Amino acid sequence: MGTREAGFSSSLPAYRSFEDPAHRAELASLWNLPVERIPDRRGLAYPDIIQAILDRRIRALWIIGTNPVVSFPTSPR
Repeated sequence: MGTREAGFSSSLPAYRSFEDPAHRAELASLWNLPVERIPDRRGLAYPDIIQAILDRRIRALWIIGTNPVVSFPTSPR
């Protein structure tokens, strides 16, 4: 559950956005690293990952600490 606050593939820590230059600059300053080291596009979010699995773009996935069946209980699949 800490990924929303600590950052993960689809957002930066504290709900900051990869696409926002000010967010990237602030974190680069806090982390003492060049802003170019922070990607300017997000990775796959959870729904994107599920869709990529269904589309067979992701062929293997290691799931820890969550249950996808429970996370999407109204999914048509």
